[in-house]
Amino acid sequence: MAPLVDSIGAGDAFDAAFLLGLLEGWTLDGAARFAAVTAGFSVGGVGGTAAMPTRAQVETYIAGKPFAPLRVTRPNRRRSVRLSQPASSSGRR
Repeated sequence: MAPLVDSIGAGDAFDAAFLLGLLEGWTLDGAARFAAVTAGFSVGGVGGTAAMPTRAQVETYIAGKPFAPLRVTRPNRRRSVRLSQPASSSGRR
């Protein structure tokens, strides 16, 4: 991927690439990875389109990199959470 030059268009590149993956039936991990790499390339030039990669460029880059699946962790549900503020000690409410 390219060094950061200009981030304009990176979000649009990510969104478009992610939607492409979903429309083609890819897994969420695959679509997200493709989108992240696309956005990573897009920040390498000035403006929103100067460094937009082709699909082949993104696929070639991904093919040469090992893939580590995302790990999803669940929050610890045993902790109690206090939702209200304790009454102040001055007596005012």
